[in-house]
Amino acid sequence: MMLRARDFATARGQRLHWCVARDIPLHRDDRDLPAAELDAKRSKWLLRPDQNTAHVASSVPLVKGLPVRLTDCINRRRFLFRGRRGYIHGWAPHPLEERQVVDDVVFLSRLPQTIYVHFPGATWQIEDLPQGVYPITPVSRTWLVNKRTKVKVRRTGFFLVPDFASTAHMIQGQSLEAAFADVVVKDIFDVATEEAFVMAYVMLSRAKFLHQLWIMQPFGQQLFLRGPPLGPELLLKKLRGELSPKEAQEAFDSAERAASNQTVEKDPMKRKFRCTACFLMRRKSCEKPPQTFGAFSSTEIFEKITYQGAWARCLACTELADQRRRELERRRRELASRHCRQGPQYRAHNASATGLEISSCGKQSTTMLRAQGSGVQVWSATCVEAFVAARSANSGRRCRNIATVRSRAKNARSSCAPSAARCGLQPNTRRRTAAITPPTKRGR
Repeated sequence: MMLRARDFATARGQRLHWCVARDIPLHRDDRDLPAAELDAKRSKWLLRPDQNTAHVASSVPLVKGLPVRLTDCINRRRFLFRGRRGYIHGWAPHPLEERQVVDDVVFLSRLPQTIYVHFPGATWQIEDLPQGVYPITPVSRTWLVNKRTKVKVRRTGFFLVPDFASTAHMIQGQSLEAAFADVVVKDIFDVATEEAFVMAYVMLSRAKFLHQLWIMQPFGQQLFLRGPPLGPELLLKKLRGELSPKEAQEAFDSAERAASNQTVEKDPMKRKFRCTACFLMRRKSCEKPPQTFGAFSSTEIFEKITYQGAWARCLACTELADQRRRELERRRRELASRHCRQGPQYRAHNASATGLEISSCGKQSTTMLRAQGSGVQVWSATCVEAFVAARSANSGRRCRNIATVRSRAKNARSSCAPSAARCGLQPNTRRRTAAITPPTKRGR
């Protein structure tokens, strides 16, 4: 946190100020300690998070414009609840404070009397302060140092922490313009517990836009293969009347017992991963060892399985898909060559001088035209015939003169595309050659 605050102050061209909370021990043995030992204890207390110190932060960096977040509710009427985000507008220093500068960082000997925080979106105004600026004053709270011995300490500080990062529990219910999410606790082979699943869902759903979400490191696919959370699912079934309260409680207890008795293999090479293709084809054995995916070491699991995401497939399914893809590609090429095969009446010429691209199939036409290099869009004879047949089929009528159209298409040296209103193609020039005109109503 100190490094992030220093970088923020450097980027803004300001000097960083630090104010530290004041801890007063309430136990007699602690108060009777020598000053050096008491200061050592206080230094350890300052390392504790605000969740363990009655939500009073150990230290607060002070820089104008620094993003901060409330750690506890300070004003319900103005909707200043825990987690509300704002920016430091300024502060009022203590009249008796002493400043100590270390590495261009100012440490304050006393807490400021007031820290002014601006909350975006607020419409209220306090006296002569700007709109949305709220004065936050120091508070005193008592917290337990040791739950077993019940030793207590009185801390004075602020309900403020820098808003550079947040946990999944603290960020619930908020919407962010952008976010960096890290859903991995240890590594990608973490056990997919329900708590980890809910935390990952919360972190990945905070950003308003998908392109403004950055995932810091890859996570295992087992994290989102658990199904819906048990508690909300049972609650919905109970509210819909599908389960009685007793049945819901029994289902919840049995699921908890099964989860506690479940043993998870720690060695990733001994685990089983799901093949999506086998799962979609409803095969019995869709859970397979990593060797069937081509991963023969723990370092290869990420590239062969995890990197593929939800579409991870075993080697057998991958080879089958490749064979089908090659067969479909071969058939497509055969149909394309058969459909756009040109008759012997078309004479080949220099493609650089007279070559035209057939607009329907994309092939290169070397038809000899009088207007060479004019850029007229051309259809082959077979394409024109298919176009007329499609038009007659779409209109619900049968073309009676299809033989006439076929003969015209074969005898024509070239044919330009029909008008843009009929086929959606825009000729490059208005100059036309001999065109194959679809039959009119009179010829039908």
